[in-house]
Amino acid sequence: MLHVLRPPLWQRMLLPAGLGTLSAVLIAVGVRRGGWALPLSLVAVAAALVGAARGWVLRIEAGPQRLVLVNWLRVVAVRWAEVARCGCDDDGVWVRRVDGSEVRASAFQHGSRALRFARKPAVAAAAELERIRRRRR
Repeated sequence: MLHVLRPPLWQRMLLPAGLGTLSAVLIAVGVRRGGWALPLSLVAVAAALVGAARGWVLRIEAGPQRLVLVNWLRVVAVRWAEVARCGCDDDGVWVRRVDGSEVRASAFQHGSRALRFARKPAVAAAAELERIRRRRR
């Protein structure tokens, strides 16, 4: 059975909302100033929209054979036999391989200064991944 872990909707909406607001401001400034500012603002808006779209698809897929982390720039697939442990620290969810290397899940990053309510989804996701890992052994 495939388990898909995503951050809560409110966390997934923060980045697109912020980038959408930034895009509106950039377009308004570009239109108002004209000249070189308009094409530059349109390029910045395109980059912001790509970032927002990519942020929406961040997730962790725990399948029967492997764990797939869909991150910002790459997708990392790790077979369950290679996973030593899953956990969470001040920066978010991590997956430790048996060789000692770690892979971070971009979907559940929160930073060391995040408030407790912002860390809860990452802690819950790490606990769920660890529970699934133990069942696979």
